[in-house]
Amino acid sequence: MPSVILAEGGPDISDNSNAWEIYKANADGTRGDQVMTEYGELKTHLEPGDYIVVGRADEAKV
Repeated sequence: MPSVILAEGGPDISDNSNAWEIYKANADGTRGDQVMTEYGELKTHLEPGDYIVVGRADEAKV
């Protein structure tokens, strides 16, 4: 499962303020339709395929 860190090698941020936006990936690698948004620890099952996951910690997102 993905996790949120502020710097490579840093500790996971796991205070449940995280948000996860999951999108289907288009054939050209761009963000497609939004599949779901989860808050806190990401616990989900997705159909096989390519996805883009955007992680948020308060106002920061990657």
